Amino acid sequence: RVGWAAHLSGWDPDRLRESAGAVREDEAVLQRMCDILDRGLDQARATSVPMKVGRPVLFDVERKEVNVKPSRPFDSRLEDDTWARYKDVWRKMVCIWQRTQQWEDSDRPPFGLTERQGELYDAFEEAVEAAVKDTEGTGKVERLCLDMLVGFLDHRLKRGDLDNVVLSALAVLGIREDNGWID
Repeated sequence: RVGWAAHLSGWDPDRLRESAGAVREDEAVLQRMCDILDRGLDQARATSVPMKVGRPVLFDVERKEVNVKPSRPFDSRLEDDTWARYKDVWRKMVCIWQRTQQWEDSDRPPFGLTERQGELYDAFEEAVEAAVKDTEGTGKVERLCLDMLVGFLDHRLKRGDLDNVVLSALAVLGIREDNGWID
């Protein structure tokens, strides 16, 4: 129904699924990326309340269509287990993006970063690599992480939905262990 099978046709489903797996000990940069992502998401959630940004901003955040004003503001309140699962999906997507960037071009999933997304990703990755060597000064890296995520979400779908790196990563997360698709 959503086109995942056609989108990922011809790519090794086991390797794709493994790209979303837990961070290994030998992946210091990826571990740091995930740690920074975790803190950044927590900070974004804590900031997205009326007393910090105001209700008009939260109405804009809730907006689904440019010309349609939402009926209520964005509400960041979630149960703790829901929030943990939400962050885990983002962590898995970061793992997919980082690991597949290391693959040969012919082995990568069929999504591509826009020029701007590539710049944001490279800036974040380079800052994380530097931060792995120097444990101080993570504020700038956290901002680069947030900028990257916003850049990934702010993507016009010109050729199709699955041209977007977020939607393509979600397709990878939809692969079951038996190589079928999650309902």
